[in-house]
Amino acid sequence: MRTKTLLVAGAALALSLATSQAQVYSANVVGYINVTVPAGGSMPVANGLINGSDANATNNSIAACYINGLISSPDLVTGYPNLDSNSVIYIWTGSTFDGYYYFNAADANTWNGTPTAGFYDLSGDFITDTVQQGQAAFIHNVNNLGNTAPMTLTLLGQVLQGTNVFTIVPGNNFISLAVPIDCTTNNPIGPTFGLPSNLTSTNLISGVNGGYPDPQLNDTIYVWSGTTWNGWYYFNAADANVWNGTPTAGFYDPSGDLLTSPGFPGPKISQGFFLWHSGTALQWTNSFIVSTNN
Repeated sequence: MRTKTLLVAGAALALSLATSQAQVYSANVVGYINVTVPAGGSMPVANGLINGSDANATNNSIAACYINGLISSPDLVTGYPNLDSNSVIYIWTGSTFDGYYYFNAADANTWNGTPTAGFYDLSGDFITDTVQQGQAAFIHNVNNLGNTAPMTLTLLGQVLQGTNVFTIVPGNNFISLAVPIDCTTNNPIGPTFGLPSNLTSTNLISGVNGGYPDPQLNDTIYVWSGTTWNGWYYFNAADANVWNGTPTAGFYDPSGDLLTSPGFPGPKISQGFFLWHSGTALQWTNSFIVSTNN
């Protein structure tokens, strides 16, 4: 077995979905998800519930989805927000993150005369970006101005239902499960909620390079530990057998241990993760329907 190991620390997340117990049922399931962000730390937070700033509350604007529980300050000492004054959201652009500061309405008005709660860049421009289901954003919790406590971010909205198709592009994908499902009990290559179940060397690419997996040849999943990304390499059954004598398709750590469910260390409910994909674009399909029967 290989001696290199990867250490994983899980993030504390909680889910509560409210459903009616009356005789009349709704096809919509609404509720909330609480995500804990440590003081001074960051968390890759998926948008696990449909919400928005539009009339139907469905456009998944960050100004509606990611503001409940964040910390705001007008920061009149420096005149500009910073990592010690305001919560920050980092939006993935496909190659890097763009960061924006959260202001509640009162602090935004004090800072730049715009009495609107939401996210702003350093020029004082209000940000209208969206984070859709299947995507994620980084949320940073301030660690100064007397704050040494974890921050609870609350996501509100409807659960995405039906058959949903997402595209995994070549290179880095900052993605999430589109519904509030915990991957510690649903393997990430499971047939229903996880990554595509028909993984082969012509879909999610796997390969063998000098006896060790190569992130340029093997698709790799990266899960946030709280301070860093921990990675596991994908092998199809044939390549896994060549590499370490285990003819089972799946994600492996550098020691050759297969990630299994239960026991997979993340991502947890509403937690984003990175997937490095070395092949051509791949369709990721999953279905989720909430039963309305007793």
